[in-house]
Parts: sequence; C-alpha cells; structure tokens
Amino acid sequence: MQKKFGKPANYPRLKGLNKKYPQITVVQRKSTDKGPSFGEQFHTDSSYTKKPPRYTMLLSKLVPKKGVANTDFSSQYLAYEKLSKNYKNKLKKLKGIYSSHGPISITTVEREKEKGKISKELISRHKIIRTIKNKKTIYCSPGHFLKFNTHMTKQKKELKKFLFNHQTKKTFQYSLEWEKDQLTIWDNRAMLHQATPFKGNRILHRITIL
Repeated sequence: MQKKFGKPANYPRLKGLNKKYPQITVVQRKSTDKGPSFGEQFHTDSSYTKKPPRYTMLLSKLVPKKGVANTDFSSQYLAYEKLSKNYKNKLKKLKGIYSSHGPISITTVEREKEKGKISKELISRHKIIRTIKNKKTIYCSPGHFLKFNTHMTKQKKELKKFLFNHQTKKTFQYSLEWEKDQLTIWDNRAMLHQATPFKGNRILHRITIL
C-alpha cells in the first residue's frame, strides 16, 4: 500500500487496531453509545496536525441496513469554484487555526474511554485556499476550526459563518450508503466528510495516508 499511496499515518487520539496494525483506527458506533457518532460533523481528518494526511480510506466491517448510517461528503473543489471573486480574494491570504480539542472532539468521547491515548492538545495552522495538482480548493475543517489568523473582529465572525455555510451546500454534497466490506478512498485535502446520526452498531476500519 505504501508504494501505491504513501506512508500510513498514526492517529494521535486513539490506539490502533492492534500491535501488528497500529495505523488502523477502529471507527465504531455502538447501540449503547449515548453521544453523537464518531465524526458527526463536517471535517477533514487530523487538520490539527502540521502535516495532515492526503488520503483517507474507510473499510466497512459491520453496518446497519443500507441507507442508515451514511457518510456525507462535500467537494471543496466545487466549493472554491463557486466562490465569488470577492471572497476568493478575502480568503487567499488567510490561514485557519485548528485544534484537536475543537468542536468535533465531543464525538470521540465514547471511544476515548476504551481506546484513548494520553495526548496534549494539538494545534496547527494552514492556508484556507490551497492548490492541489494545479487545482484550487478550500481547506478548512469546521469540526476542528478555532479561528482565522487575523485581528478582524466583526468581519471574522461573518466570514466564518459564510465559509462554513458555503462549504457544506447541498449542491456540493454526496451521501454514501454503506454496504458490508465496502472500501471508500478520498482526498482528505479537498473533501469534507461527516457521519450521519443513527442508533445502532457500525464498525469501520480507517487508514489515513501522509
């Protein structure tokens, strides 16, 4: 796999599947869980690290009936294309600051009780507008976002609200209906994703690639 895609990343917040496969993260939902599902908010994986993974792979091991427990995706290539020239100019000089203790961290509570690592808060900053293979994309993870690297006050709040709403417009989205033993791969730098709310049992195995 390393020759084909790149080097597997270690997830800093949960222990891996086992000693043989420490880079495989078990993304699990149990019927007894009380909080939201793991990843139940639009985000990109590990945006709070200095070098976030390029790709994410999910393999379904246990899923409810088709159409339940979907994963939603939102293309940030399309989101950038549909920005007005004014907003493109506003965002191109900005960086976002991200934290492992951001809003989405509440969704890992159940699994951290079982498989958590003792780790300090991780914080990073990345350009909001990136170029990947000569194509521009928005890189902003709402689930980990803290603030922009600017001293603007009112404009900063308005810009954050606009950006989050724009990134997740339905016209940019696709909802994946999981089936057992299904492998899904996407570019983590240019695609937001989120788990949809559901009650029941689901197990996915995840690998992220640097």
